[in-house]
Amino acid sequence: MMKKITALSVLALLCLNFCVNAQENKAVDVIKRGLQIGQMVPEVKLTNLYNYKSTTANLSDFKGRLVILDFWATWCQPCVAMIPQMDSLQKVFGNKIQFISTTYQTANEVIPFLKKFEKQQGRHFSIPVLTDQKELNALFPHVYLPHYVWIDGEGKVIAITDHKEINAKSIQEALLRQTSSFQKKADMQVAYDPRLPLVASSDLGAVNKIYYQSLLTGFIDGLHSGYNTRYTIKSDLPRKVTFTNISIETLFSVAMGEQIRYFRRNQMIVELKDTLAFGRVPKSLTYKEWRKTNAFCYELIVPNNLRLDVFKIMTEDLRRVFSQYIVGFEKRKVKCLVLTKTADFGKIDISKLVPVSPDDNKLKKFANVTFTKFIYHCNSFYMQHSKLPVIDGTGYLGKVNIELTGFENVNKINLELAKYGLAFVEKEAEIDMLVFRDNPLYVANKTPSKDEK
Repeated sequence: MMKKITALSVLALLCLNFCVNAQENKAVDVIKRGLQIGQMVPEVKLTNLYNYKSTTANLSDFKGRLVILDFWATWCQPCVAMIPQMDSLQKVFGNKIQFISTTYQTANEVIPFLKKFEKQQGRHFSIPVLTDQKELNALFPHVYLPHYVWIDGEGKVIAITDHKEINAKSIQEALLRQTSSFQKKADMQVAYDPRLPLVASSDLGAVNKIYYQSLLTGFIDGLHSGYNTRYTIKSDLPRKVTFTNISIETLFSVAMGEQIRYFRRNQMIVELKDTLAFGRVPKSLTYKEWRKTNAFCYELIVPNNLRLDVFKIMTEDLRRVFSQYIVGFEKRKVKCLVLTKTADFGKIDISKLVPVSPDDNKLKKFANVTFTKFIYHCNSFYMQHSKLPVIDGTGYLGKVNIELTGFENVNKINLELAKYGLAFVEKEAEIDMLVFRDNPLYVANKTPSKDEK
């Protein structure tokens, strides 16, 4: 999640890891700032090891094997999807290779997640996992996950790739020192200050004087896929929303949700002849290839008197520019996870309300929030992988304090919600579905493309 004033990142198929400032507003390859192919890796002490014979080791302990460092995170879906494949390859090649999964996340975050994933998959994964890692991240800087560094038996970097090279053929070639055909990964990053307008020229002296601006561009190399909303403190300053390199689908869903409701794909109906622009990436394209021609950047800056209408204005902009689509809400009866009051609902303590902070959210504490806001957080982040829409069925409009230790699965959540007299119940409910259709009145040659100047 991007840090607030108020901010929320929307992660795409490839996951953003961390930002490194570029210079001169030009996109640069962050990977080039670390060790390069052909260089020797210095000795590194590996601590906080899980799934290994000890909790510590030296990188040199694996000398003689092909070592593949897997940089990942639990929230990165492509990373998690690679775990079974890496485990199978480890078993096939045995002591000839060694995968080591490394993450900046803590053991308290990672180990319960892995245990749950093993239970879901019905198998144990034996790859060593390195948590709380900083030194390897410093040696091999990167932006997008998953990220793989290949080190030969002598300790030399022989390849830096994404997940596409993680297969038996590539490993066999690496063992034979034949990695010239590997596609080298490049993580482009550009200097970007979210406090400033997305496109601004300091030479004009007007950067901090913009009163109103609505901007839509195509893909901008070096920016991650996500969005943030900025609430200003002073009444004479504008409110700003910025979206970078994301799909039309996400633009509409956030705008029409107005940060009150969050529409994931489990609450969308896409009835289009061509779904490419809506993030349905075919197997013939990589995500990076797709976003170059299908991702957009949008920014809206409004004066204080329009701050309550910012998402309505955004929706109008989108409907005006993307008039080839009809987008709207329709009531549909679908299976949902409904937050429901139980007989012990009165146990909720609303007498001591304290301001919520970003750190509270990370600790899964919800203070002084409505159930509407709680459900918004569940849909947008904590329960974002739910196959069913998560909705509020309590009918309670007041503010509450809720503290949970985790969102591993519905049963675990309900065990903790029970102390508040609450539970998520799976049942059918009539809810708003966000529907996308082709506009039969749209005339293509009268609507400019995003590449037109």
